[in-house]
Order: sequence, then structure tokens, then C-alpha cells
Amino acid sequence: MQAEHLDLRYEPVEDRLILTARGPTETLCLALTRRLARLFLKALVDLLLRTSDTAARASERHRNDVLLFEHVGALTRALANRPDPGEGTAEAAGALRQDVAQPSALLARVDLSARDGRLILLLAGADGGQATLSMPRDIAHQLLWAAYEKTRAAEWDFTEFAWIEQRERVVLTGASLS
Repeated sequence: MQAEHLDLRYEPVEDRLILTARGPTETLCLALTRRLARLFLKALVDLLLRTSDTAARASERHRNDVLLFEHVGALTRALANRPDPGEGTAEAAGALRQDVAQPSALLARVDLSARDGRLILLLAGADGGQATLSMPRDIAHQLLWAAYEKTRAAEWDFTEFAWIEQRERVVLTGASLS
């Protein structure tokens, strides 16, 4: 399935993250264990680092700092372009109710790659279901932030990604990060 949207929620009863990939006519819900969530975040950070021209020019010591600036810029742009609060809320609530009722397959494989300036995410469930999502870097940063926030809400203590929390310490002015 070619996904157009990806939602993420924490399921406290199963202590898992639930990724819901939505296509034009299909929906696929996949459960991430703590171990898979950690590997997913690491793979996403690694891909963002490997595909960043700016990070490639930085010394190894400063690559995460460069990625943090890019991350903050992406989230700042997302907030600036956010629709009015309440817009689409009823539709989103209905979709969430359907997801909660839909059984989730265990996520068996995640493949991340880059092509034509976009990041490609392939999710494969243990039941054979698959979803592919192509996204620009800004959306990948939003996914990184959302996934990290869900792991924090789950109290999974992924300290190796704590640098993401430092975004409040970065102040961006009118300068471009590209």
C-alpha cells in the first residue's frame, strides 16, 4: 500500500507504539515494541545524518548539532504552517476510533532509504501487510519528534535521543539553514 499519512499513538495496555499508515482506501496498523521503536528512531536519525549535505560538511563532532539545527528549523516551519486548531478534529477523532478497534500486526521490518531528495519509509508487518511512505526531510523530522515524544510518554527512557529535547535551547532568526 502507498501510504499518504502516518499516525502514531502509544498503547499503554500492550506497552507498544502503534503506527497507522493510511492510504487512499486502506489502513495498516502496526505495533512497535520498545526494541523496534529504539531501532526505528536510530535508523531515522542515521538516515537524516547520512543524507544531509550540511552535516556531511561538518566535523564528526558537530554533525548532531547540525542535525539539531535542521530539526528545529523543520519543526518551526511545521508550526508556522499548522492549520487552525480544531480544523479536521472530528475526522481525526473518527479515524482514531477506527484504529483503536482495528487489530495491530507486529512490525517485523522497517526499511529507510532516500531517493530524489525524499526519504522512503517501508513498513512490513509480521502478517505480510506493507506500507510505503515517501516524505520530504521536514516531515521526517516531524515523524522523529512525534516518535520520540511517544517514547517519552511511554517512559521508555531512550536517553541516546535526548539531544532532540534540546530544541528549546536553539534560537533561529531569519537565517536560512539550507
